[in-house]
Amino acid sequence: MTNSTIWAGGSREALRTTCMKKIPHNTKLKAVTEEGKPSIAEQVKMMTCTNECSGHGICINGTCECDENFGAKDCSMDLNKPSLVRRRSVPRGFVQGITLSVANNDRNFSTHHTIFVLDGVCQDTVNVSGDIQFTLRVGYCYINGKCYGDGSIHETEECIACNTERSTTEWSKVDGCGLVTEAVDDKLEINGNLKPEGDSFPTTIVVTVLVSVLVLAALVTSVALYYKMKRSAR
Repeated sequence: MTNSTIWAGGSREALRTTCMKKIPHNTKLKAVTEEGKPSIAEQVKMMTCTNECSGHGICINGTCECDENFGAKDCSMDLNKPSLVRRRSVPRGFVQGITLSVANNDRNFSTHHTIFVLDGVCQDTVNVSGDIQFTLRVGYCYINGKCYGDGSIHETEECIACNTERSTTEWSKVDGCGLVTEAVDDKLEINGNLKPEGDSFPTTIVVTVLVSVLVLAALVTSVALYYKMKRSAR
């Protein structure tokens, strides 16, 4: 109905397996009938190979002699084609793992194996009662899939850095960073507020007070002299 004969191969292999299991228990087939010739059971074994060598080899004494560029027990592996790999991501904390299994025929995959990929700069393993756990080395941050040493500044933002005392998984703000200072008329402008530079502010006040006192004293003296001269004239 499907115009496919794939099912025939499976049926043939199932029949062969059944026969090979029953032959050793049949004493008549194991008996030697002719001098110098193997028993029927031995002859069947020599003529029967797994999957009939998949059409890519010759069955000789129960073993496949594969054609060039073919391999495996049943000659089903095309040595010119890469093996098929099935993979699946397995996240485990801050370490990424990959589960792999391999097949040569796109059907029968091997037992899967899990491989974890670590960054040796800051990631390490610890065996806890047979259970492998992953840890972060002291003095490092692991941010957005990368390792940074304590104190490392962000690549593009100079006001954030790795600070292990605050966080090992997020950027931390650098204290004092972002404070804008500009010189304006010999004074410093800090966050929009003008402040005198050094000791210029208190010095200016003292000088201003002294000048004011001297001017006031001179004025008082002038007034006193004026009235004294006026009295003398009378």
